[in-house]
Amino acid sequence: MNEIYDNNMMELEEMRGQLNLLKQKLSEQEIVSEKLMRKVTSERLSKINKEGGIAVAVAAIFAPLNVFIFKDLGLSTAFIIVSTVYFLVCAGFSLYSRRGINPNDVINGNLIETHKKMVKYKTLCNRRLMGVIPFLVLWFGWFLMELNNGGSGPDKGSMIGGCVGAVIGTIFGTLYYKKSQKNLNDAIQEIEDLSKE
Repeated sequence: MNEIYDNNMMELEEMRGQLNLLKQKLSEQEIVSEKLMRKVTSERLSKINKEGGIAVAVAAIFAPLNVFIFKDLGLSTAFIIVSTVYFLVCAGFSLYSRRGINPNDVINGNLIETHKKMVKYKTLCNRRLMGVIPFLVLWFGWFLMELNNGGSGPDKGSMIGGCVGAVIGTIFGTLYYKKSQKNLNDAIQEIEDLSKE
């Protein structure tokens, strides 16, 4: 009887040891999984910041460049000034909206603050889009009027080029916006998932 009891106790101790080992492995796996998710989210935020840097660089390059191009096309000074200011506002908005988004905050555990910044950034992007679309429609109409009233009659080549550019720009802009919003939504969701753990 004692021998059966001793065998049962040994089996029980062995099962406890195996259960503890299993718990330890699961815990280690959760830690590795969380670290991997933090790394992926951090890389996603780095990509968002990099895209913002590219947008600032493009706007900063086109602000002075458009002055020369538009002057060469014979467009009015008012149109050139409005266009230049638009590019500068875009660059400023891109810098302003991404302020404080730091990919290292995700790795260091500052998830709540990072989540707030990302949601605020998404809200700013959506508001900006609601203002930019009507502005660009008006701006493009003004551009076509400027080309049409250039003294010697309409510049059909520039008008066709402007229309083709507008179509291509709209397609690429829409694709870029959808991609960046998906990236942003994924980052926000990942931060929310990490916050729950």
